[in-house]
Amino acid sequence: LLVGMKLPLPGGLSVMTAVLTLGALLNAFVSSAVGALMAATLRETHRGMASGWFQAGNVGGGALGGGVILAVLQHGSPVAASIVAAAAVLLPALAVLPLTEPETVMRATFRGLGAALFAMVRERRTHQAAMIFLSPLGACAFASLFTALANDYRASPDFVTLVNGFGGGIVTAVGSILGGLICSRLERRRANIAVGA
Repeated sequence: LLVGMKLPLPGGLSVMTAVLTLGALLNAFVSSAVGALMAATLRETHRGMASGWFQAGNVGGGALGGGVILAVLQHGSPVAASIVAAAAVLLPALAVLPLTEPETVMRATFRGLGAALFAMVRERRTHQAAMIFLSPLGACAFASLFTALANDYRASPDFVTLVNGFGGGIVTAVGSILGGLICSRLERRRANIAVGA
């Protein structure tokens, strides 16, 4: 982030697309690792609520952090915004350092990965989960386009920051925590379909 904001990038859009794609791929690894830590260290009864808090931090925190970065960009400099963004990514990540993952889980993960993946792909519940995962139901994909629509609705940059950043962050964080409560009391696939609908 610091390098991308400080230096002019040759190639413009294509380079930025490559950088953002790489960032999204790395973020997928982080999400998988956090999900695995929750599965390995939490009891079954706590996983629904933990997933709600995880989503509150992921979606709500992302929107709030984006709002802060947009505000710094509008009223400060790109370098200041990049420093704020880098700190927002790095500092919360330090919270996982005291956690210890059970050694048996780590060994099983690396040793039998190919066999476990092959067995999982053949299971019926994997196909059901894939259908739910690929469904656009409740995906919130449209929310990513709100900023691009600002000019069409004559929304000022400060209003976009308020709605898409701070306001949206608070609303989605509260919704995520409520979703965690629902998942603690209802079978998760039914909860996903009901809330998405």
